[in-house]
Amino acid sequence: MFDLIPGVRGVVKSFDEKALVTGFTALRVDTVNSIILSYFKLTLPIALTLIIAYLIAGMGSVLVPLRLTITVAFSAVLSLAITTIAFSYLVEAPPYGSNIRSPIYWVTPIIVLGLMITLGMDYDVFLTSRIREEYERGGDQNKAILEAVEKTGVVITVCGLILAGAFSSLLLTEITLLKQVGLTVALSILVDTFIVRPLIVPAIMSLAGKYNWWPGKGLIRRWD
Repeated sequence: MFDLIPGVRGVVKSFDEKALVTGFTALRVDTVNSIILSYFKLTLPIALTLIIAYLIAGMGSVLVPLRLTITVAFSAVLSLAITTIAFSYLVEAPPYGSNIRSPIYWVTPIIVLGLMITLGMDYDVFLTSRIREEYERGGDQNKAILEAVEKTGVVITVCGLILAGAFSSLLLTEITLLKQVGLTVALSILVDTFIVRPLIVPAIMSLAGKYNWWPGKGLIRRWD
């Protein structure tokens, strides 16, 4: 039914440019498309800009918040891709009303991105702050990274497993939306816990070296 709306509108417009197509199906398609457009073009960019600005001011670093945002987005996008593949070939799910024909319910990416921005950044700030502490104590960047990963690894891993298990319980429901959200968030947390935090983040910070903490004292406060 949703696939018919663009075609019907095209036919109607060919007779009268001012003619409109309405009804429950058309209204739902327009509503979904409007929400998706406003979220990804306005709401999400503004939210990320404010979060990055706050982290720059608080951590005294420009590079770390930008890297943090990219790694969190990596976890969320990868998990969304896996969930899309799973619901395309393993689970029957109807395509939902929007311009994007996908077995993933249109609100799933919105929920997942909101949750992962919170959870992923929380873990990252925890690890990064410990790296900064070790770096200021010894002055050796690579040694500080190794020490921080070793000392925070157990805590982050346990927290990640608990959260992933909690969200995985949503797979037991009969509601497709909850299954998709549960699977995607659980995958995101596991990727973040076992790939991003212990491997990707230390590697990037090691390559960046002293530039991780630039400009340091020049902003609102210095990381204590």
